[in-house]
Amino acid sequence: MARLQKPELLTTFSGQITSNTQTTQTKLNQVELMKQFIGSWKVEESKGTTFFWDVKAYGTGLEGYYKSVTNGKTVKEGKFLQGYDKSTDKSIYVEMPLGKYIEINAT
Repeated sequence: MARLQKPELLTTFSGQITSNTQTTQTKLNQVELMKQFIGSWKVEESKGTTFFWDVKAYGTGLEGYYKSVTNGKTVKEGKFLQGYDKSTDKSIYVEMPLGKYIEINAT
């Protein structure tokens, strides 16, 4: 039987690892975290598929344009708005894909 190297870690039956040591968690500033996405991004998602993301600050949130290209063909593109709602402690994301219905997500 293998032994844990750190005795303060416990493994639950679901496979998640939790700690039995006391910690204090600082509340993160969600607006400042979102600002880290400002800029132009290019992501190689998989072989032949590239995702482009251009993000700008807008008020206390973000606005941007995205495009997914597979083997030289644009398969999805659109615009989005994203902001943090302090009253619900949720990030609100509105996506407007070209030629499709608007999508709204809260996480």
